[in-house]
Amino acid sequence: MSLNLGSILDVLSSHAAATGRFDQILTHEPDSSPQAGAALVTAIWVQRISPLPAMSGLAVTSVLVELVQRVYAPMTTRPADVIDIRVTEAIDDLLGRITADFQLGGTVNCVQLVGTPNLHAVAGYVRTDGAVQRVMDIAIPCVLADQWPQSA
Repeated sequence: MSLNLGSILDVLSSHAAATGRFDQILTHEPDSSPQAGAALVTAIWVQRISPLPAMSGLAVTSVLVELVQRVYAPMTTRPADVIDIRVTEAIDDLLGRITADFQLGGTVNCVQLVGTPNLHAVAGYVRTDGAVQRVMDIAIPCVLADQWPQSA
């Protein structure tokens, strides 16, 4: 079986594009500052993959794929008061779309909206290339049932 990560990233990218809020959508964690002059950028990547014991059986293992979707806004944005508002509005829009499509177009059994781990967002700052970005990360825990066959 395949985790089909490309399809999951495609669905999340489509949701981001549908918001109309982002100047750039990446499906990797950037190693440098996002595109110069961009108001908002989002990047999506896989953070962790692990067995999911609660859903696994004797013959097959289910998997939890944890993704991060980060929204970036340059701290040079003026007026500065709009930075958190724009980031939070984008996060609100993305969280609403993920909640409304908790199977991500059928690519996962479900996004774990509640429980541990759960869908949530955390704010912070990132410095790359000497530039400071205001960021907010969405943790997206995706459940994929019956992915890895077990042998006796």
